[in-house]
Amino acid sequence: MKEKLVVIGNGMAPGRALERLFEKAPDRYEVTIFNAEPRVNYDRIMLSPILSGEKSFEDIVIHGDGWYVEKGVNLYKGHKVIGVDRVGAMLDEFLEAAARAGVARRTVHGAWPDVLPSTPPADVAICHHVLFDVADVVPFVVGLTVSARLAVVVEVPIRHPMSAWNEAFEHFWGLRRPTGPEHVDLVAVVRELGLDPEYAVAARRPLSRFAADPANLVPVARRRLCLSPDRDAELAAWLADHPPAFVDQVATLRWPGAADEPVQPIA
Repeated sequence: MKEKLVVIGNGMAPGRALERLFEKAPDRYEVTIFNAEPRVNYDRIMLSPILSGEKSFEDIVIHGDGWYVEKGVNLYKGHKVIGVDRVGAMLDEFLEAAARAGVARRTVHGAWPDVLPSTPPADVAICHHVLFDVADVVPFVVGLTVSARLAVVVEVPIRHPMSAWNEAFEHFWGLRRPTGPEHVDLVAVVRELGLDPEYAVAARRPLSRFAADPANLVPVARRRLCLSPDRDAELAAWLADHPPAFVDQVATLRWPGAADEPVQPIA
């Protein structure tokens, strides 16, 4: 079974990246592209000759419709991405990233699924490293499902990230913390809802670039463990002998959406 790869935006950079991907691993991925513009990939550097009438759009096309059909790429034209978050700063970063990718975008500020009535349905609903922080998973998952026409794609660590600090909590506070939940618990919930999830586990960087910096480990640990700064030396010494078991694998789940019938791609 091919791995599924979703690309947001269809500019020159993604086009070149896909060319190299198909050269190196032509049968590895099932690629789906969502593009804001209602057209195929073209040479944006040559827009001036188009505007002056020296060239036609067909003259600057890089990948025509036939290329996507030949490569088995599902291309959705005239689509935009929608960011939903209760934190305004996260939405600001989303807008900046979408702008850099040249993708049409909009945001919905609020908690999911409370904002479901004001959020338009999408072909694919994506939820990245959120579900372990959701108090009531069932309405959250149902909301994702009814908002997606094609599919829901969710990524979570294979166990709750805070479990990495369990040994430290027991040492500093005498607290025995749960080791879960785990990704298999989420799979079980989705199945109990009558959905049919498929999932795969893959390796990931165990820490963000920020947290991986040794100079940041003690301040991060201090905040996680609710310790005061005057215990930094004690904390540093303990961490040297007891490095946290940070999660180094993620699970990606996918199940069918239940919104309106999806629009049809060209391939």
